Amino acid sequence: MPNLIMIMLAMSTPRSLGVSVETKRAFFMLGFIIQGTLSQYIYSLWMFSPTANVSAAKPPFLLSTVGWLLLACLGDSTRIEETWGVALPSFCFGAGMIFYAIIANSIFTTIHKTPKARGAPALFLLIAPPSVAIVSMDVIVDMENRVNLFSETMFGFCLILLAVLYRLGPRITPPPPLPGFYWPYVFPLSALGTASIRLAYQESSAAMECLSTVLIMQAFSSFVLVTGRMLWHMKEVTEGKAVWLDPVLKQRFMEDAVVVKESVDGEIA
Repeated sequence: MPNLIMIMLAMSTPRSLGVSVETKRAFFMLGFIIQGTLSQYIYSLWMFSPTANVSAAKPPFLLSTVGWLLLACLGDSTRIEETWGVALPSFCFGAGMIFYAIIANSIFTTIHKTPKARGAPALFLLIAPPSVAIVSMDVIVDMENRVNLFSETMFGFCLILLAVLYRLGPRITPPPPLPGFYWPYVFPLSALGTASIRLAYQESSAAMECLSTVLIMQAFSSFVLVTGRMLWHMKEVTEGKAVWLDPVLKQRFMEDAVVVKESVDGEIA
């Protein structure tokens, strides 16, 4: 997550600050090294980990693909391919989209085994990578005031997927068990709203501008609702009426339980 924050800050730096292109390229390379190092570790777990392999994929797995797509945007905006002669933005885009397809397929084919995941906030993470990919591809393939076919098709996919997620019934009333539990309702919708702004700017049509306005209002409303829900829960925690679990310790206890279970099963066998 810190790597994603660094990349997004480098992308959104105001021109008034006078940050040079060379500085942004340095941020790109730092993000590229961090993303590549972490991805080697994470993707190896997807292959051989007993608890984090692809067959046990969950929506949070998708966060490891977003970084690649953000790097594609940052790299193309700093003209790295033209300057260095290496298509690093395209490389990043390919890595992000292929691994997204792998994880998304696994989620769709195994999520039925966990009925409690129906309507869970984390499912909205399915929208984040393709939304970022829309902007990435449109930046890489500059068609001069026209949207490329890939971005248009991915936008349609995101809209249908969003309708499916709403059909599953998002939940925001239960107490959040962990800090940030409801924030997946915010980032993916914001990413989709940003993609719609890009397409509306390229298309310059009233219909697209209207749709973009609706998606932006949706993202803002989600932000307000989630912020209000989290503040209310913080109030209950300070009053001793609710608790927030530690996500690191919880994950560690779950992994230890799996190891113990496998050890016991081995002894019985």
